Amino acid sequence: MRNLHLTFSHPWLLLLLLPAIAFTLIPYFRLAKRYRRTRSRITSMVLHMIVMVMAVLTLSGLNFRYEKVNKNNEIILLVDVSATENDIEKDRDEFVEKVIEESKDDNFKVGVVLFGYDQVYAAKLDTNTDKVIEEYRDALKNNLPDTTATDIAAALRYAKDLFETPDSSKIVLVSDGKQTDEEALNVIRYVSAQGTKVDTVYFGSNANGTEAAVTAIELPDKHIVENEECSITATIEINSAEIGKNVSGKNYIYADLYVNGELSTTKEIRAEVGKHKIAFEHTFTMTGLNKVEVKLNSDGLSGDTIFENNSYCSYVYLQVFNKILIIEKTQGMAEEFNNAVKERFNEEDKTNVDVVAVASGDVPADIDGLRKYHQIILNNISNSDLEKIAVPGKTNKDAFVKLLYSYVYDYGGGLLTLGGKEDDNETSHAYYKDDMSGTLFQDMLPVEATDYSAPLGVVVAVDISGSMGGNSNSPKAQAFQSAANLVSNILSPDRDYIGIATFAETATERVSMTSAAKKREIVEKIAAINESADDGGSTGFTNAIKLAGDMLQRAALNVSKKHVIIITDGAPTDEASEYLAAAAANYGNDITLSIVIIGSHNEGTQSKMEELTAQAGGSAEGSKVYFADLSNLSELLTKDIKAPEIKNFNPEKFNPVISNMISNVVRNLPRETDEEGNPTDKMAASIGGFYGTRLKNGATKLLDGIIIERKTVDGKEVKKEYQIGVPLYAEWSFGKGKVGSFMSDVYGDWGSEFIASEAGKLFLYGGEVETTNADGVKEIITCPGVINSLMPVEDNTVKEIQIKTSGDNYYRQMNILSDLKEGETISGEIARIEKDSTGTETESEKISLNSVTTDNNSPVLVATAIGEENSFGRCVFSIKEAGVYRITLKKLDKNGNEVYSVDYYQVLSYSSEYNIFDVATEDELKEFMASLADKGKGGVIDGVDDTYEIFRSFITGFKRNFDPRTLFMIIAIVAFLLDIAVRKFKFKWIHEIIRDHKAKQAEKEKSKVQ
Repeated sequence: MRNLHLTFSHPWLLLLLLPAIAFTLIPYFRLAKRYRRTRSRITSMVLHMIVMVMAVLTLSGLNFRYEKVNKNNEIILLVDVSATENDIEKDRDEFVEKVIEESKDDNFKVGVVLFGYDQVYAAKLDTNTDKVIEEYRDALKNNLPDTTATDIAAALRYAKDLFETPDSSKIVLVSDGKQTDEEALNVIRYVSAQGTKVDTVYFGSNANGTEAAVTAIELPDKHIVENEECSITATIEINSAEIGKNVSGKNYIYADLYVNGELSTTKEIRAEVGKHKIAFEHTFTMTGLNKVEVKLNSDGLSGDTIFENNSYCSYVYLQVFNKILIIEKTQGMAEEFNNAVKERFNEEDKTNVDVVAVASGDVPADIDGLRKYHQIILNNISNSDLEKIAVPGKTNKDAFVKLLYSYVYDYGGGLLTLGGKEDDNETSHAYYKDDMSGTLFQDMLPVEATDYSAPLGVVVAVDISGSMGGNSNSPKAQAFQSAANLVSNILSPDRDYIGIATFAETATERVSMTSAAKKREIVEKIAAINESADDGGSTGFTNAIKLAGDMLQRAALNVSKKHVIIITDGAPTDEASEYLAAAAANYGNDITLSIVIIGSHNEGTQSKMEELTAQAGGSAEGSKVYFADLSNLSELLTKDIKAPEIKNFNPEKFNPVISNMISNVVRNLPRETDEEGNPTDKMAASIGGFYGTRLKNGATKLLDGIIIERKTVDGKEVKKEYQIGVPLYAEWSFGKGKVGSFMSDVYGDWGSEFIASEAGKLFLYGGEVETTNADGVKEIITCPGVINSLMPVEDNTVKEIQIKTSGDNYYRQMNILSDLKEGETISGEIARIEKDSTGTETESEKISLNSVTTDNNSPVLVATAIGEENSFGRCVFSIKEAGVYRITLKKLDKNGNEVYSVDYYQVLSYSSEYNIFDVATEDELKEFMASLADKGKGGVIDGVDDTYEIFRSFITGFKRNFDPRTLFMIIAIVAFLLDIAVRKFKFKWIHEIIRDHKAKQAEKEKSKVQ
């Protein structure tokens, strides 16, 4: 009890004490001394006094108010002692001890839990603050938890169960807010739900030592085959240029790539502050598991402060994927191709390649059926072909396409589409625009089917002499409107270009060569020209033809056709020899010319214009003369642009251009050589033609198609090649899988020669090729081939046991998905795997996942075991030591016999605790701590000067009231009755009774002696 207060309802009645005491004492003292000193008088006077006082206190309404101490208040200080807190431990400990000291004033029970990855109950809840401080200090010295990680969520779960009275409890979280495992915000609501409040105190680390760390390894995001060279990229971060080994005044560090414990490559890195991406080239020579490590060489790490992050671990699992389904338009249409695929991927005693016709009814029509294969090859299969494949229970046309979409996107299967020439049905080939446009199948491909035409650069030169007029319906105005129509409706936005010039006596460039994709910009410029252009002079063709040719030449456009259109209403006024020479000069630069004459004409004008266009190749090359009126001007311009001689794309045999020298698929293919014997960028294989398509954003083009143009100059045929960026083969990642599209065939006039060549076979099926390296040494290189490159990164076939894991540091949660029959169970184990350079695997630290780990020193700790209590569907475990771990899950029948087994892999490099580069900012960490306090219904404590805030939310005592009037009345009545008794009867005091008793006993003893 504390804070006792006396209150009175009628305090002025206390004045009655004075007369009451007077009425008691005055009669007493008026008696003679010999009478008032008697026992009965004194006792009577005291009892009178008691009666009077009790009566007055009762009348005045005396009330006792006090506070009863709350002995149920409990505080647990949850203290982060992980490695990142080392540099601020002095400030942290000062805060903790101050809170403990202050808790004794209100009789709090206080305790301390230390945590990192796990927890230690350092000081149990107690009101003895000295004892708690002593236990806390002792734990810091002798009983720390695992400090290599920080699991705030687990610490909160642990601390909340320690309270005896949760509704009067509080956790004070002392941390820097850096989590490495789990998410505390997912746990905090369970803490507050039991009535426990959570205050947070931010103690940020001030560590700023020199540091270099390997923070990531990027492995190839594609299927790798045995003996294929690939790139492994390590991310190395440095925060100080002072770190490393000094060589000639500059600091360097050295990174080593180890594969299966054997040094593969060493790279030198200049010690500059920032993030460094280091690429290692390595050829994997063994299938199965390959452990990959990048280590910073200790020889070049002078000044480094944290050594745990100097090594990063991962793995590459080389798996043979060879199950292929070829769906072809008609049975046996590409036997040579099919047989080559079978020879490459079938095994001696096992058929891995199946070939079915699209209309045979043998195409798997469910997702599990498709997932029996690692890759599906569609040989000249159109969208309409796929829509004809019936899917049980589905009536929508694209039902099979949706299955195919899911096969690639969701399950990671590979897809290769091959082209083919049309047969009697125009829609039959694989890349027909009208069949593909707007379909789900089109969405899957890395290219967009289009009505392909030869890329064109065109200059429209408009006569603005006075005769062309100036009103809105004049020839000049109509000419500009027709030019705008070309841009808006005729020219292809992804490959055509247009320029605008005006001429009269002189010629002026109005719109430089611009991509037709910028429609709005060009049309606006044309409209502005129409408003302002008005020369009024003569009609000079020479300057116009020269300017148009110059515009096309200067732009250096990647087009196969260059064309000039002159729009005029009359014959040229300059010398014929000059404009004829200008047209011939342009034709020498592959520029053709058409003339559009508006209005009436005579035979002489027509003859002159035909003579002019003949200098530019004549009608056979697309150089033509048109006579128009205002009503059909736009139509004639469209006709000229769409003329077969201008826009038709007529494929001829060519050697594909390798457009991506980084890709393993094409970079080592045999190539053509130039006159000096140096390899060019063209494959040493020819192909007869291809379908023009548009490359999608995000797709990678490996081979370019070539457009070949032929023309006759001085009686000789001249052949020119244009590499205009049209893909012959392209691929992209689509969801979890990959899709490749080859825009030619593998069976007809176009592709038969290609697939028979060495380069074509290597491109499609893969194989080994002899090359010469940079040092002039010949070596054997593996070309993986298109089919292999599209194989899954991970096995996409149906598994009877599947897992989903979460957690990327120590803490791992595994959900197991499996259909178990009655009596079937799942057993699991995890083991650390090492593999040496000979391919020998060794297992260590094998631990069962069917029982909880009791040895805390184990590298793997199982917290929730696989068992009946979770229907064999869940396991929670921790990996605490670096390495690659194999999880083996087995399905057992009711007799314990194995019926299915599958392996999965997990890896740990080092705890995120040691990655000082991948941390949130101080503001973000403070915000996180504040959000914990908010969701924990507590507050944010601002350091050692704000500790009083911790106690403010507690009820430290319970207010009580006691009304003594009944008691006082009883006392008054008893005293009054005693007074009567004292007056009527004689009595002795207790000490007198004892004295008399002792005297009698003494007399008895004396009489016995006598």
